[in-house]
Formats: sequence, structure tokens, C-alpha cells
Amino acid sequence: MGYQESWLYIQPQWCFPKLLRAYEKTAQSDYYRIMDIEPMSVIILKHPFGYIPQGAKILWVCGDRGFHNLNGVFDGNLKIMAKQKMSSDEAKRFEAEVANIWNIPNLTDEQRRIALSAVSARFNKSAFVNIVEEPEQNLYPESQWMIMKQLLAFNNSLKANRLVVTTHSPYLINSLTIAVKTGMLLASGNLSDEARQRIGTIYPIEAAIHPDEIAIYEFNEVEGTATVLDTYHGLPSDENFLNRMLEKTNEDFAELLEIQQEYD
Repeated sequence: MGYQESWLYIQPQWCFPKLLRAYEKTAQSDYYRIMDIEPMSVIILKHPFGYIPQGAKILWVCGDRGFHNLNGVFDGNLKIMAKQKMSSDEAKRFEAEVANIWNIPNLTDEQRRIALSAVSARFNKSAFVNIVEEPEQNLYPESQWMIMKQLLAFNNSLKANRLVVTTHSPYLINSLTIAVKTGMLLASGNLSDEARQRIGTIYPIEAAIHPDEIAIYEFNEVEGTATVLDTYHGLPSDENFLNRMLEKTNEDFAELLEIQQEYD
């Protein structure tokens, strides 16, 4: 087998741990030992290298010729979200800016490469803003919880993603309390593998959220105002409009029982 080195650079750089996790996951399957591969190294650039800036982290690995692409390096364990295609208007503007760079005669090859990289970065879509209106429509409570878990998991797949949900369902609001509590437990940092596994059987870890990552707003249709729901030790408060309506149902029923007892 031939010898192949790979230098892996990822943007944005906060995704770099994803490369390390993918490498470790692949290593656990003895994939690298079987292929007789040397240990990997993390390199931090002291000087810019082409379009890669100073201070960037690069993952260096080596092995056989299968290392010429990501699938060969990570054996399919690295999942990269595909970037969304540009609209026709964006494509025209992108082509115009690229053409403009090529038409500047006094640029060096290095300057032209850096300029093209900067333009590409501006047109690359690295986040997904997901706005979902009343996902509870025609769904049983269990299905509402399921769809909320999926929405949160997808939102967590990329740090820059954003999720906006409107709802009239108390089940969805209450499910967020479980998601936040799961995130708080995972953030404690002293959990054993067994504890993480137990947490995962209750609520999917990939759907967990931290208290700082969520804001719940209540709309008052009478006053036409919106206020942030209070929290209790980081958890969304149970004192919200939807829960109060459920409580009113119980209170009304209790009063009817009192009337019944008076005349029985």
C-alpha cells in the first residue's frame, strides 16, 4: 500500500473538535490499527498558510492511499452538513464579484486567492434559521414531544443555527423544561458514561439545550404585549398562560363538585 498524508482544515474553527471526535470514534473500531496508520497530530499555525490564517488548527493524519478523501480518513464517521445552494440572484452577484477580482491586473496570485476565498466565505451559508408555526397541529401529545426533540436536535447540529417556534400547546412548553434540565445535567462535567447513558434513555442528548440558549415569550392578546417567561433555577417557569388555563379547568371542576355535594 502507498503512503498518504492528510492535512485537514475546517471552517468555522469551532467545528474543529468535530474532527477529533470523528477520529476517536473511528479509532475505537480498530480502523487505523488495521490500516497500519501513525497517530494523528494537531498543528497550530504560527504563520498564515495561503488563505488559512495564523492560529488556525489543522489535523494531521497519515496512512494508505485511502486517505485522499474524508471518507477514507474517517471511515464515514465525519458528518458534514451540506451548504445550501445560492439563489439565482446570489449566484449572479457571486459571479460578478469573482469576475471583478480576476479583472484586477495588479493582483498577485496570492492576493487573488485570498480575495476569492473572502468572497466565497461571504456567500457560503453556514447557518439555518428554522421558523416553525404551531407544530402541534393535529398531533397527539407524544407526537408533539417527538417533533420538538427532532427540531432541537437539528438546531443543535450547527452552533449558528436558530430555531423559532410559535405554539399554543402546553405539552411543547413543558417538553422544553425536560430539554433544559437534560442540558444542565450534561453541563455539570462530572458525569460517568453510565450516567450519560441513563440520561439518554430519558431524553435524547443531541436535543438537550442550556438555559442560556432559550427564551420563551408569552403574548397577551388583550394588551398586545409580549413578555419573557420567568425561570426557576434556569428552568422555564410553570407559571405560564397555557398552564394557568389547565389549572382553571381543574378549579372549575372542583367548584362544580362542591355544588354537587351541597345538593346530594
